[in-house]
Amino acid sequence: MNIQKLDVDVVGIDSSITISEFNKGTGDKFCVQGNLDVEILKLSNNKIEEEVIKILSNINNTTGHIFNLGTGITPDIDPAKLKTLIDVLAKVSPRYTIK
Repeated sequence: MNIQKLDVDVVGIDSSITISEFNKGTGDKFCVQGNLDVEILKLSNNKIEEEVIKILSNINNTTGHIFNLGTGITPDIDPAKLKTLIDVLAKVSPRYTIK
């Protein structure tokens, strides 16, 4: 199936592909949801921030992005790491807002 023919507005992707790689194949047709690897949430807070910035800086479209994990959350993730993720997003995402 050709993904370009899908009649949807948003496509979720996992961490096996970057947003810019996905957009190379699809153009600006879709808003992308994803794609933080859940394993990143087991690392240091600084590494979480680095990965968030890496994902946000890969957004090169005008159709938007919904930040999310590339997969579901696993039971071994410390809830404090989710708070770190939310705090980092609140701090850095405004500079990547699509206008």
